Amino acid sequence: MKRVLVLLTVALMGAPVAWGQNEWGLFAAYWVTSDADDALGVGIKAAVEIIPVVQLEIRGAYFDDFEAGSNFAKSDVEVIPVEVGLLLTVPINDAVEGFFGGGIGFYFMDGDVDLPADTRVDAGPDDEIGGYITAGLKFPVWKSGANFGETQAVLFGEVTYRFVDAEDVKVVSGPEITLIDADLDGVGFNAGLLVRW
Repeated sequence: MKRVLVLLTVALMGAPVAWGQNEWGLFAAYWVTSDADDALGVGIKAAVEIIPVVQLEIRGAYFDDFEAGSNFAKSDVEVIPVEVGLLLTVPINDAVEGFFGGGIGFYFMDGDVDLPADTRVDAGPDDEIGGYITAGLKFPVWKSGANFGETQAVLFGEVTYRFVDAEDVKVVSGPEITLIDADLDGVGFNAGLLVRW
């Protein structure tokens, strides 16, 4: 079911891009959390301008290596954030744009628990609803030069802070072991390439 929801979200991300003055792209991501290990990920995002300087943004990412727990049992949690929010764009000069905004996130989670004697079993962290705020810069690096329907390649970098917990990380087969809930609040860094038209 999680995979279907993610695929539907990616399909919906493509719909607003067809409306006009918009952008979409890919990015690399890094997330520093309060209670679990840091993790690298990849993501995709799309944005559509709803009024001048304001964009509706939809983005998804994939993180596969958050670890939390105790010396007795450690969980390895996979997180797929799917986030929707508003961005306000602020031109800085002819070559650089700033932006900031925020929104809500749906965080799909899955994971395993490592037990003593090299035993690994499935765990069942709940999917969560959370939020995020973000700010960054965009740098156009190429323009098509067309008089109508000009396209651009835009590099971007942003800092994002997410508010989300991983609750009820526990073994669902075998002995009943519940780990302490992991606080995944923390700052993230994203950088990538957008196509704008």
